[in-house]
Amino acid sequence: MTINILDKNIADKIAAGEVIERPVSIVKELVENSIDANASQITIEIKNGGKSFIRITDNGDGIPQDEVSIAFYRHATGKISSLDDLNNIHTLGFRGEALTSIAAISRLTILTKTNDEILGTKLILHAGKEIYHDSIGINKGTSIIVQDIFYNTPARRKFMKSDGAEAAAIIDFLEKIALYYSNIKFRLINNGRDIFNTAGDSNLKNTIENIYPFKDYKDMIKVDFHDYLSNISINGYISDPMSTKKTRKSQITFVNGRIVSSKIIDKGIDNGYGDRVFKGFPVTILFINISAGLIDINIHPSKKEIKFINENDIIYVLSKAISSSMKAEKSIPKISIYDKKVNEKEEGKTLDYQLDIKNYLKEKRKVSLREEGRKDLEELKEDINIFYKQEEVIDNINNIDNINDDNNNIDNIIQIKKDLNNSFNSLDFNDLKIAGYIFKTYIITNAGDNLYIIDQHAAHERINYERLVEAYNKKTQSPQSILTPFSIEVSSSIYEREDIWSKILKKLGFDFDDFGDRTFIFRGIPKYMNIEEARLFVQTFIDELDEEFLNRYENLNFLNSRVIDKLIMKSCKKSVKGGDKLSIMEMQELIDDMSKCDNPFSCPHGRPTMIKINKNDVEKIFKRK
Repeated sequence: MTINILDKNIADKIAAGEVIERPVSIVKELVENSIDANASQITIEIKNGGKSFIRITDNGDGIPQDEVSIAFYRHATGKISSLDDLNNIHTLGFRGEALTSIAAISRLTILTKTNDEILGTKLILHAGKEIYHDSIGINKGTSIIVQDIFYNTPARRKFMKSDGAEAAAIIDFLEKIALYYSNIKFRLINNGRDIFNTAGDSNLKNTIENIYPFKDYKDMIKVDFHDYLSNISINGYISDPMSTKKTRKSQITFVNGRIVSSKIIDKGIDNGYGDRVFKGFPVTILFINISAGLIDINIHPSKKEIKFINENDIIYVLSKAISSSMKAEKSIPKISIYDKKVNEKEEGKTLDYQLDIKNYLKEKRKVSLREEGRKDLEELKEDINIFYKQEEVIDNINNIDNINDDNNNIDNIIQIKKDLNNSFNSLDFNDLKIAGYIFKTYIITNAGDNLYIIDQHAAHERINYERLVEAYNKKTQSPQSILTPFSIEVSSSIYEREDIWSKILKKLGFDFDDFGDRTFIFRGIPKYMNIEEARLFVQTFIDELDEEFLNRYENLNFLNSRVIDKLIMKSCKKSVKGGDKLSIMEMQELIDDMSKCDNPFSCPHGRPTMIKINKNDVEKIFKRK
């Protein structure tokens, strides 16, 4: 085999293929260059999904006349000049490969002018070769036209998808980049039609609702968190735990202005929501700002992936930011009113769960078609699932037992820790007044203009769960002696691994000894349990153990807290059930205990412990408004 040095044109085409995979790759590189050039307005025009035509026009700094040709040399860049700069990158592009790679596989025209120059420059390249270069009278900024992508590399051209699919990828990218740069006016034109046009007024909430006009994005919870120890800031918006999607597609994360994907970030989000999520993935739009020296973005040709130097810091700070935000009263599921208009006249108002699905999907479909198929029908169906979740709670609300309003004040335990600079609209349990009780399951309370319905079983599950977790997290837990010991028999495999699982039970506050013949005698139990609760807990705990769990943690002194959480959650069965009638005193005690929970708004399985109905919504039901 003979080894040859590749011709420059061939080498450039191969390198271009590594950077430019499809039209969206070109749009990404050019838009990021516009942002780095301090543009406040960026217009993107595409035709045929970007295959035949892409034009990116900005009002940024422009390129000086004597540097326009140099900009298309391989590894030419104005963003780094030394090895040290790689550890302190603040721009979106820096390798100097994008322009030469794009030019190598297309017919490219660039018009650019700086603010200080009288005339600008027009340069045309075909397959990387200069065809035309002259001065031209234009406004400040840069406009780059890319035509006939991969015209000279047909093998790559055939791998492109349909026009609609390629357009959808471009739209998806631009929607996301417009979120972070809400201070920049973005305009997208597809085949001569305006797709979206952001205001560029720096209002992130308005930008979100402009780009994603869907229900899941209407009432998102604000995140504003800074960890001073690691100097990591996290801002943005997250959905309540009940508004979830089937995939992570709606979890958008920026790190120092760049859209990235990272399993570390995914883990931080999951840890933050924890057991509040019943199923699926919440909607998140988060912006992480971190010292450039603590990340490595040079691990993927298109810089989609990122590596964190201190991964545990990111997981901890993300988790803290999200879990703290979840304490907001806004995270309580809310029943609201949907206004339906017929023939331009308001003929009636109905609850969300009574929404006309056919018309709703029809309206949503208009948006979907506008976005070239970006959201499929299954996602649209998923968007309306939330409307049906609270129907059983307010159905037949005609069986209320009157209760005197003579409740004692509840100690408000919900506090925001001093190390946070966040401010949350937390529910003050002191304000809750018991007003009724229905179906021997739901406690009716009110505070101000809001009605809160508490699920007694879900609330009690949360209370028991947090007691167990708190007990496990304590360094020591003194057991209480019991007059009548009880015994538990285990399987041979579990018996042989006593040295592992016994640590957990003893840490929780159980006192027991090996009685022989695979039997253990329990003489002490945790102080917060009675004997029946303790017996049920131990039996369930033992039943849930398996070989995989035992093998994984055989040599660890302290078991992984998340795995233990799952075991404890499954063991938390001794809770008051729906249908178990409570006295007024027991209801008040339940609310008192809820106020002491770290997360009083969902049970360990992620179901809500309470829902909220606003006075205005009730008045709309009765047509008072």
